[in-house]
Amino acid sequence: MKIAIIDKLRSYLFIKIPLILILALFITVSLIMTSHKIIFTHEIIPSLQRNAVNYTQYIFEKIGTPPDVTTAKHIAESEGIEIRWEGPGSRWASSPYMPGVKQFNLPSYDETRGIYADMNEAGQCVEIQKGKWRFLFILHHPQESVPYIIQIFKIAILIYITLAIIAIYFAMTWLLKPIKTLHEGVRQISEGNIDYEMATNRNDELGKLVDSFNTMTRKIREMIQSRDKLLQDVSHELRSPLTRMNIALEFMDDNSTKKSIKDDIGEMETMITELLETERLKSQYGGLKLENTNMLGLLNDVCSGFQNQKPGIKIVSFPEDVSLEIDPKRIRILFRNLLDNALRYSQPADYPVEISMRVKNNEITISIQDFGIGIPEQELPFIFEPFYRVDKSRSKKTGGYGLGMSLCKRIMEAHHGIIEITSRPSLGTTVFLKFKNPK
Repeated sequence: MKIAIIDKLRSYLFIKIPLILILALFITVSLIMTSHKIIFTHEIIPSLQRNAVNYTQYIFEKIGTPPDVTTAKHIAESEGIEIRWEGPGSRWASSPYMPGVKQFNLPSYDETRGIYADMNEAGQCVEIQKGKWRFLFILHHPQESVPYIIQIFKIAILIYITLAIIAIYFAMTWLLKPIKTLHEGVRQISEGNIDYEMATNRNDELGKLVDSFNTMTRKIREMIQSRDKLLQDVSHELRSPLTRMNIALEFMDDNSTKKSIKDDIGEMETMITELLETERLKSQYGGLKLENTNMLGLLNDVCSGFQNQKPGIKIVSFPEDVSLEIDPKRIRILFRNLLDNALRYSQPADYPVEISMRVKNNEITISIQDFGIGIPEQELPFIFEPFYRVDKSRSKKTGGYGLGMSLCKRIMEAHHGIIEITSRPSLGTTVFLKFKNPK
């Protein structure tokens, strides 16, 4: 699970770029904090402590030993500091809340002169010992101390980092939004939706890339439309001479030449019919005449036309009560083409072609599986292309004109369904027909 998440993060550009920027931000902040700490530890703090000790010695000399309470009180009030001393027969503090001298264990600053100093939670503290007298000076309150300022600085840095991360994320999302648009466009076109247009109002390089992609799809669409129009026009033009040729053949004596010519004309008529049928299915409603049809009854009717063909057809599991709103004529063509292919590319000794149906939630899936020669993996993406055949020799013994699977796809799309195919050489091929379940 952890490895899968890491792999996903590595492949997600919208996460990688912000992570790189955030990492760079953290490195920069870490360097600043480290430099700040070094400067404060080795330069600023010793300097502040030295000034504090010198200032405390000046105050100590003003107060005197034994200390003068009036002078000490005036200095504490005017300078905003706290003073406390403990000595023979005398104890005094400028504030009743000031901690005792013994509560602090200050490190030695100048042991020869009895001076101890440190910055702690109470502030900048300096202790001076002279004989039996001990004086404690707190020069700054905690809110004014350098450690407090450093703490506030660290909190401010964390807040700035958080705001920077949020800003980076939204900025990257906005900057890279055309990439998401392109990804969706590529997905739509790869699924055959060549009419899909990507919208963008960006004028930068990514926006121009989206516009270029739209231009490319428009040109591809125009090329396909031109090709389809040409095929449609040629198909219409061929029907008349083929009809005249059939009529002329009726006046010829029956022989092998007549039969061969008639077979060729029959194949051409089949090709033209498939071309025109494919074109009709491209209309808005596909030219469909929908009827509530029992699928098992329709399938049994189609299978009856293949009774004498080896290795045969076997309906494995198929509910009797499933009916769909379909065009029976078109679905018959669909089943007939698929079963003809399954039997054509199976050997007589192979297992029979198996047909089954699975009903799951809002989808009905019909699978047609053969155990024949199969299709090479590299050929599968092109199976539904018009005139595409795995056999490059295009021999009549191994198939038709390569229009059958293209027509099957058009029929499924007209019914708002999906056709998918899987195959392994020498193990067979399975075609899945997925219809929406009306329930």
